[in-house]
Amino acid sequence: MSKCGGCLRTITKQDVKNGKVIGVLDSLWHRDHLKCCYCRTHLSEDQVYRSSFDRFQAACYNCYMMTTHPTCAGCFEPLMEKATQAMDLLYHQKCFKCALCRKVIPIGNGFYEKDDMIVDQKCYIMQCREKLL
Repeated sequence: MSKCGGCLRTITKQDVKNGKVIGVLDSLWHRDHLKCCYCRTHLSEDQVYRSSFDRFQAACYNCYMMTTHPTCAGCFEPLMEKATQAMDLLYHQKCFKCALCRKVIPIGNGFYEKDDMIVDQKCYIMQCREKLL
């Protein structure tokens, strides 16, 4: 006899016969009890990811990403694509912005670290020019 990975009650032959049981994450589950261990969202068998804290617990995609991927220093969402690194922090490309003008700094364009801020080349030159005047 197996126990449900969600409710820990015994899975009966009748449950299996009625199609109320699925097998995911090396366990059997009552379909109604397959939920994300973080947000408690109901999951279907094609939406299941392993929890980062317990390999036998289910997680939805969003919670899996939030718990297993580094986050962007600009928006605090998980980084799922190539990131830009500056000042030992990681950023989505769309979040990598000049602290002064708030414009996105394109990949390959220069940037400067000034007073613990990321500054694009144009703003940096403008600040240097103002100090000289």
